[in-house]
Amino acid sequence: MVLCGLLRHRGNSRHASKATDLACHDSTGRVCRKATCFRVAACRRARDGVTYLDCAPRRPYNARTVRPVGGCDGDEEGRRRYEPTRIHAARARGEQPHGLRPSAGQRAGRFSMSHFRFVHAADLHLDTPFSGIGRAAPHVSEALRDASLDSFDALTTLAIAREAEFLLIAGDIYDGPERGIRAQIRFRRGLERLAAAGIRAVLVHGNHDPMDGWSAMAEGWPPGVTLLGSTGVTAVSIERDGRRLATIHGMSYPRRDVTENLVRRFRRGTESGVHIGLLHCNVGSNAEHAAYSPCTVEDLRATGMDYWALGHIHRREILCDGGPWIVYPGNTQGRSPKPSERGAKGALVVEVADGAVQGVEFAALDQVRFIESGIGVSGSGDISGVVRAASAVAAELQSEHAGRGLIVTGVLRGDLDGRGLRGEDAPDGLRCHLARPEVQEGILQELRHEWSGARPFVWWQAIQDCTRVEINPDAVRGRGDFAAELLAICDRLECDPGAIAELIEVQSEPLRRVLASPLVRDAELHADPVTLLAAARTLALNLLESDELK
Repeated sequence: MVLCGLLRHRGNSRHASKATDLACHDSTGRVCRKATCFRVAACRRARDGVTYLDCAPRRPYNARTVRPVGGCDGDEEGRRRYEPTRIHAARARGEQPHGLRPSAGQRAGRFSMSHFRFVHAADLHLDTPFSGIGRAAPHVSEALRDASLDSFDALTTLAIAREAEFLLIAGDIYDGPERGIRAQIRFRRGLERLAAAGIRAVLVHGNHDPMDGWSAMAEGWPPGVTLLGSTGVTAVSIERDGRRLATIHGMSYPRRDVTENLVRRFRRGTESGVHIGLLHCNVGSNAEHAAYSPCTVEDLRATGMDYWALGHIHRREILCDGGPWIVYPGNTQGRSPKPSERGAKGALVVEVADGAVQGVEFAALDQVRFIESGIGVSGSGDISGVVRAASAVAAELQSEHAGRGLIVTGVLRGDLDGRGLRGEDAPDGLRCHLARPEVQEGILQELRHEWSGARPFVWWQAIQDCTRVEINPDAVRGRGDFAAELLAICDRLECDPGAIAELIEVQSEPLRRVLASPLVRDAELHADPVTLLAAARTLALNLLESDELK
């Protein structure tokens, strides 16, 4: 069963494309030096047709410009000294001072009338409670409380810094229909900041924050902000100097449970410019999220839109990169250790030229990042060696994800001495010790203590044991038991590649359960059939030798 499941997966797997690291550049190709508003932590990477820019805000921001409060020195006196000098020097060079929105006439000198960019974000979940964290240290809990709000601040900074024409938010601005006051005030301030910079914002609500939820916005929205209603699809025109750049078509949720395929209400008009659909929906029945406004890629294509700015799915994903573009930016801040919440979170900067979308660029905005990282412990002789290996990994993660708090799940991996299993020897093998929950908890507490002073913080969320027993196949073959028979089957398959291919073809759905084993490694799943067979053999023997097969 184990052998067949692994081989079946090999038949359906796809190799992930490799990332290529590049220098961080702005839209003109110059090296990015926007130190006043961003800390560039991991520059650009090109992968799957998307450019990645990893940025994080350095300090709190003034509502009117993108410079940090207090100027370059962090105090009011420093701001007074620095700001006029910076603006004068920039203008003397014939440049627009960074952080000040250029006028339409100024932008026309840099961009053609058909060239502009916008920012696409979704699933802000402002003031969201984090789940799956347990009792964290006070400084970690404090950072988590503000993380979603600080990520929104970084979003508005991004839109201003990249001179976006407009910001699109595709639903779930808030985490629930009650919409806490703190979240609503922070959101309004961010929109006011965009309005002061001349950037429009177009919003829709999703299943978490439907239109029937409570709102504290009795005064209405700031200038340039458009909330699309829930009675039908509304079209909004974006113009520059009287010329239409884009038409945005969108619709909010009237209530939480929307099971209608809302995409069928959308149709492209005859207006010039790029046509963009803005919607919170589930394309292709993604099992990780509820089937709100379920639709298909074919439904989206049939509308005639040029770009679909979607929300609801928290994994960043490009379903189509043209004809039309169909894109989920993911959420702006991870919320738990779940797979869909891990890794960099942020928004997309979309470039448009000559009436067509030219590409998208991911900008990381998250303040706290959830990471699952493998920890190789094959060379560790004892528990203290495991702790050292884990600490070395944490140091690498801190460098790789600079400027952000990290919540880390460590996965122990390696082939270890299995003495003590099944009562055959004294219980002194490292693999036997690591299998005990109290030992894993002890490792976790030691790592938390060791990293308690790290800033930004590194919080060890959990330690998982996915080590495997180091087994001598020759010794097993001579035992004459079930494990020996299993090895004989593997030996025959190794000599017959055709039989391996047939095994891949004929296996069925129940085998997916086997593939969920944490002992199966990603690299092995993407290997050639013979290597995969060896991995399947190792997994089967580990389950048998550890008495874990149920």
